[in-house]
Amino acid sequence: MGFLQRWLGKWFGARTRGAKASVAEARPFRRGAGLAEGSPGTPRDLRTKFCGKPWEHFEIHPNGNTYLCCPKWLPTVVGNSREHALDAVWNSAKAKAVRAAVLDGSFRHCVQAECPAIQADSLPERDAVTDPFLRRVIDQNLVEVAEPPRLFNLCYDESCNLQCPSCRRDRIFFAEGPEYEKRKRIQDLLVAGLFAEPHERHFRLNITGSGDPFGSKLFRDLLTTVDGSKFPNVVFDLQTNGVLFTQANWDRMHKLHRNIGNVLVSFDAATAATYAYTRKGGNWTALLENARMLGELRRALRIQQLRFDFVVQQRNYREMPEFVRLAKELAPVDAVSFNLITDWGTYGREFAEHAIWRSEHPEFAAFLAVLRAPELQDPLVHLGNVSGYRQQALAANGA
Repeated sequence: MGFLQRWLGKWFGARTRGAKASVAEARPFRRGAGLAEGSPGTPRDLRTKFCGKPWEHFEIHPNGNTYLCCPKWLPTVVGNSREHALDAVWNSAKAKAVRAAVLDGSFRHCVQAECPAIQADSLPERDAVTDPFLRRVIDQNLVEVAEPPRLFNLCYDESCNLQCPSCRRDRIFFAEGPEYEKRKRIQDLLVAGLFAEPHERHFRLNITGSGDPFGSKLFRDLLTTVDGSKFPNVVFDLQTNGVLFTQANWDRMHKLHRNIGNVLVSFDAATAATYAYTRKGGNWTALLENARMLGELRRALRIQQLRFDFVVQQRNYREMPEFVRLAKELAPVDAVSFNLITDWGTYGREFAEHAIWRSEHPEFAAFLAVLRAPELQDPLVHLGNVSGYRQQALAANGA
C-alpha cells in the first residue's frame, strides 16, 4: 500500500463534527460582499496560463470542507472529510472539474477578481512550466492525481490570540472540551499519517490559514513535538500575527529549526494607532520586537523566506507606503505583500465602509492617489489583487 493510500485511510477514515453555532458566529467563514460583487478587477486572458495549486494544495477546515486553494480565491468545496475518504475527495468529480477549468484556460471556478496571482498577472505561461510533475499534468491533460498533496494547509483550528475584525467577531480559543477534541482528532490522525516513522518524503505544512500557530494549543504542540531531524525534507511554513512569535517560542520548537521555510507575518498597519483597530488584542511593541528577531533569523538563514503582509482597507490604506519603509527597516524581508480586504461574513452592511477599492467609496480617489507612491514600485512589493488599481491610478495620472 502506497503513502497516499495509507495516509488517506488514516486521516479521512475519521469523522469529525462541525463547530457549534457560537463558533460559527464568531468566525462565519462564508463569503460576504467580496471583491467579485463590488469590482470586476482587471480582466485577464488566461487561456495560455497555468496554476498548479489544484494539483498540489490540500486544505481542510473544521467543518470538514476541503479545498484545492484558499477558498477566498477558489471557493469550490471538492469534498468533505466527514463524509468521504480522501482518495474520493482528492480526485472527486468537483476536484477534477476545477483542474479541467485550469487546463482549458477558463479558470471558471476561480474568483478571478480576487486571486492575487491572476490580478498581478504572475501566473506562468503553460509552455514555460518546467516542474516535471506539472509538465506531465499539462502535456497529458491530467485531472486525476496519483501523487499526494505537496502542501497541507492546516486550517482545522481557528484558535488565535487576536480578535481582528476582518477575520472574526469574538476571540476563539480551544484548549479543552468537545470542540477542542474534534480538532485534536484531526491533528492526531495527521501526525499518525505523516510522522509515524522517519522518512525522506518531500512536502510542506502551512500553519496556519485559520488562526495563529502560537495562539493555538494544538499547533504549538505540533511544532514542539515533531522531530524534524527524522523528516529532513518536510518544510513547515508559519503564517502568524507575530505577537507570540517570541524568542522563547522559537527556542521551544528547536526540533524543527532545520525545517522552517516561509514565515508570513500579518501587520495590517504601519502605526500603533491603526494597528490597535486592525489587529484587535495585539501588541505593537511586541510585534516590532519579534519582527526584528525574525529578521535576525532570516539574516542567519535559519528561515527560508520572510514576508510581511498588509490587508488593505479604509482604516489603513494611507499607511501603505509607510509600511514598505517600516518593513525594510525592521528586517531583511524577501517580500512585502498587499491584498484587499474580503468579507468573510464578519461584516454586515458596514463592509462598504471598509471596501476602499470600490469606485463609489468616498475615498476612492484618495486611495488611487496613495497607490501612486514610489514606495509601491519597490521590487520587494507584491501588490496581488491591488495591482489593477495601481495601474488605474498611474493611468489616470498620465504615468
